[in-house]
Amino acid sequence: AKNLYGPSGGLLSLFLFCICPNILAHGSLYTTDMAVTAFFFLAVRQAGKFFETLSFRDAALTGFLTGCVMMSKVSGIILVPVLGCLGFLFLLNPRQEYSGVTPGKKYSVLTGFAVIGLTALAVIVFGFTDFASAFQKLKPFSHYAQVFRASVAHTQRFHAFCLGGSFVTCDWKYFPALLLIKTPVFSLILIGAGILTWPFLKKSKLQIALVFLPPLAFLFVACFMNNIHIGLRHILPVYPFLYLIAGAGVPAISSLRSPQLRKILFGILFVAGGFTVSRHIRQMPY
Repeated sequence: AKNLYGPSGGLLSLFLFCICPNILAHGSLYTTDMAVTAFFFLAVRQAGKFFETLSFRDAALTGFLTGCVMMSKVSGIILVPVLGCLGFLFLLNPRQEYSGVTPGKKYSVLTGFAVIGLTALAVIVFGFTDFASAFQKLKPFSHYAQVFRASVAHTQRFHAFCLGGSFVTCDWKYFPALLLIKTPVFSLILIGAGILTWPFLKKSKLQIALVFLPPLAFLFVACFMNNIHIGLRHILPVYPFLYLIAGAGVPAISSLRSPQLRKILFGILFVAGGFTVSRHIRQMPY
């Protein structure tokens, strides 16, 4: 967020993340959701650095984090098509995305993706303690494949809890409704303002995709390819991206010509933020 909007926008995104009741609640639980949330965001961020440099080091780090995502939770495999789409967009974009990367070097993204894939596969193989036995049986991915099949079968069984008569229904509308209910109103307003601000930030297509594609892909799979509706934790990885988008509100306010209006809006942000901290930092209701 600091790289996109400057220090003030970065602080706003970090502030919203730190006081998010859903992050506070699930961050203290021994489940896989917070792990996949952290690694999913870090992997996308590292992929952005790889597109800037096309270096072997950044490709290897992206691959390592991708492997960590897939080892954290099976739903982390959503990252694979996301990275594929980002790489495809990078190759197709006719204009230069980043300074220092000439069009002639764009072929390096293919080599980099090979490094990313091999590194991620290595993390998956060596992530299981009996990898030596798996190699001897010539089935290095047998454990992950077994877990993957079981998890996919689990998502296709109808596993849900919804109150009768509620607008939170156990269908594709379940997770969008939970986002509206369980995200603080202050954060929702800033996220909406950030979405409206982004078209005016003059960012490249790849930068836009790096911010918006991962959460949209995760939500799409959760809504339309999943039958588990038992809580918000299953889409927890979208929250860092939502708060990253929310940080765009700061440059929007700073660009206003009227000093009085800027002061008023920043004052509202300060007061609303303090109210949100006092009211929503309690973990248990979430």
